[in-house]
Amino acid sequence: MKKNDTHNNTPDFARPADLTDAENERRAMLYLLEDLEETTEAVSKGKKEWEATFDAIPDAILIHDRDFKIIRCNSAYGRAAGMDFNDMMGKLYYDVFPKTGTPFKMCATLETEKTISDEQKRWSEEMAYQNKFYRVTGFPLAINSDNVNYVHIIEDITEKKAEETALKESEYRYKTLYDNLNDAAFLAESDTGLIIESNKPAEILLGRPVQEIIGMHFSQLHPAEKTAEYEKHFATHVKKGRGADYEGEVIRKDGKLVPVFISAHPLVIGDKRLIFGIFRDLTFQKESEEKIANEAALTKHLLMIANATASTTDTEKLMGQVVACVKQILKCDCVLSYLWDDEAAIFRPCRAEGISHAQISFFMTELVKSAALMVKKAVDNNGIGEIKLETGSEEEPLGGHYNWLEDAGTLAVLPIAGRDGYLGLIVCVCGRTNPKAKTDIAQRDKELLRGIGQQISVSLEEARLYKKALDKTMELSHKVETIQVMNNIDRNILSSLEPQEILETVVRLIPQVVACDRTAVNIADRKKGGWFVKAGFGLASYKVGDFIPFSETTLTNILNTGRTEYIANLKEAGASLPLEKRILSDGFLTLLRIPFVVKGEVTGVLHAGARRASAFTPDDLSTLKNLSAQIGVALEHTKTLKDLEDLFIGTVRALSNAIDAKSPWTMGHSERVTSYALKIAKTIGLEDERLKRLEIAGLLHDVGKLGTYETILNKPGRLTDEELAIMQQHPAQGAAILAPIKQLEDIIPGVKYHHEFYDGNGYPEKLKGDDIPLMARILKVADTVDAMAADRPYRKGRSFDAIIAELKKFSGIQFDPSIVEAFLKTTNGLQPTDNAGPV
Repeated sequence: MKKNDTHNNTPDFARPADLTDAENERRAMLYLLEDLEETTEAVSKGKKEWEATFDAIPDAILIHDRDFKIIRCNSAYGRAAGMDFNDMMGKLYYDVFPKTGTPFKMCATLETEKTISDEQKRWSEEMAYQNKFYRVTGFPLAINSDNVNYVHIIEDITEKKAEETALKESEYRYKTLYDNLNDAAFLAESDTGLIIESNKPAEILLGRPVQEIIGMHFSQLHPAEKTAEYEKHFATHVKKGRGADYEGEVIRKDGKLVPVFISAHPLVIGDKRLIFGIFRDLTFQKESEEKIANEAALTKHLLMIANATASTTDTEKLMGQVVACVKQILKCDCVLSYLWDDEAAIFRPCRAEGISHAQISFFMTELVKSAALMVKKAVDNNGIGEIKLETGSEEEPLGGHYNWLEDAGTLAVLPIAGRDGYLGLIVCVCGRTNPKAKTDIAQRDKELLRGIGQQISVSLEEARLYKKALDKTMELSHKVETIQVMNNIDRNILSSLEPQEILETVVRLIPQVVACDRTAVNIADRKKGGWFVKAGFGLASYKVGDFIPFSETTLTNILNTGRTEYIANLKEAGASLPLEKRILSDGFLTLLRIPFVVKGEVTGVLHAGARRASAFTPDDLSTLKNLSAQIGVALEHTKTLKDLEDLFIGTVRALSNAIDAKSPWTMGHSERVTSYALKIAKTIGLEDERLKRLEIAGLLHDVGKLGTYETILNKPGRLTDEELAIMQQHPAQGAAILAPIKQLEDIIPGVKYHHEFYDGNGYPEKLKGDDIPLMARILKVADTVDAMAADRPYRKGRSFDAIIAELKKFSGIQFDPSIVEAFLKTTNGLQPTDNAGPV
């Protein structure tokens, strides 16, 4: 057992009864010595523990006496001083670390004063030493009343100082930034909505000092009537942050509303939930936007006017666009426009914008004279007259105009002039309820009006010149068109030999040169005592082909007098005869009737009608007279040509009869062949002109027989080979006879080849198939039919059925199958003959 254990197990000095006092004292001493040793050991151990703890403190610590000499320090102090422990002991601390040369202020009195002041009991100061910062904390360490040492704890606060400096700089920068924001900033409690901080721009925005702003509820920043709306926005910002930004308004201290854009986001500082809001003043932006919008609208309307003036020649449409744009540009109540009537020397109403429906009739019926006071004032005032109307004034600055305008306050009058005088007038009206009317019209508006006036002036001048040129062009174009139509009629008339075709052509072309609703051509038939309607259009109660007795129309007067008849209004003139009554009942009022003459005699009347009264002009009369004269010439020309044609055909028939008369067996042969040929040609669809040429060819197809001996033609028996050879020469001889006549050159192939066979075994040139001219193929069938039907000295004519059978038998051999087929369709016209003779 250990000694101390023994000691501890003996809590008191229990002595055996047999021990002496001396022994007890000795034992007691031993116990005391043991306790002392144990105490000393504990003290030593405690001292070591204290020294270890003291030495382990990271801050430098020193203990000095009243003489400022170091009596104790820790390792941190040694490291800071850069000296060994033994070298530092007994040295003046201000010569070791920090080397200040003098003791600290609170230590300076320790050397002379016995007592320690309250300030000296614990003090602290900061100092900079060797690029570092230290905090020195001092306090006394009393050993007894006469012996006082002093403890210095030297804490290296360089990093802490840097952090504090950085924090202060950060706070300064934050405050500087906060106060120098362009926008108002507010910091409010999320839970209460109370503002706890704001910046300088917030004072400017609200017109309140920051002291008033702090403590306000955020809703007090906005109009009171919208509190619920802004509370909802605030709650959304607290929840969502910047995603809930919006435009709103704040109310200044003076009551003025300011548009703002509000952006906010929540944050947490310490244990406080806050919301940081930035209010951007949108006043300048809104004013700029409004200005830009106004300028854009102005530019738009000016461009519309420019576009209208550049592309519109319709002055009514132009002025309509101008008044609409001017009203928008000047923001006036209404705009009135007028166009100058040069003949009447007045401004006629054109278009208006902004007046009521009831006022339109007043506007459209009120003319403005050039001498009107308001126009004169505008001319005298550099182009724009500004007229203010005063209630109760006896003056009439408008010269009696615009009494129908209610509450008219100020008028801006803009005459529009061209090179040769007035072109139009623009009047802008502002009402008394319009703030604009309370002051003079802005100079900018006047300049705009002048600019618009110049644009309109150029456009109206161009439109006037354009209309003038257009009228001239239309007049010239009408004359050119009339000439062209007249030439067209000439060509059509001269190219036609048919009177009906000529009349229909004229009637069809008349509407191109004369504005009419009906035309007609009537031809007089003196033998029948009336008129035939030969051509026309727009006829209602009668038609082409109708016959009108002379007694039923005033047209008969023209037949007797040869004079033109013009009725401007048939209703007023009175329709007494049946034809004119029918024309009136059909709705026609104007009639123009012009006779045409053929060989010095009135043979017909060209007349035009219109549903409107007084429809025709002198130019129309002149045009119709020319047309009537052309009709007369054309009809006379066609009559002459018809006479010549009849003479020619008569001559050809006489020659044909002379040829056929050479033999009693061929009498009438050419006429019959011609008849058959024409029927075939019509069946296959040949046009009229080719039918005429075929008729001549049929009559002359045997003209070559003029050179054939009559003995051969009249021989009662069959011809010998020699005689047949002579007979077969007549087609070629016929072609030779006709060759000198240029007008008959197109029928020569028909005459020459009418004896060719379809299979190539005919004469004179053994042509085959389609190489044989169509005219010759037709004449071949017609000639053969008549030859087979006619009697001859050596045989009787064949029956109809025999002829048909013969044609079918030799179809494709002697005859063109298509021609045979066409003939068979016309067999009802076949007439057998009693004549006979070789063909």
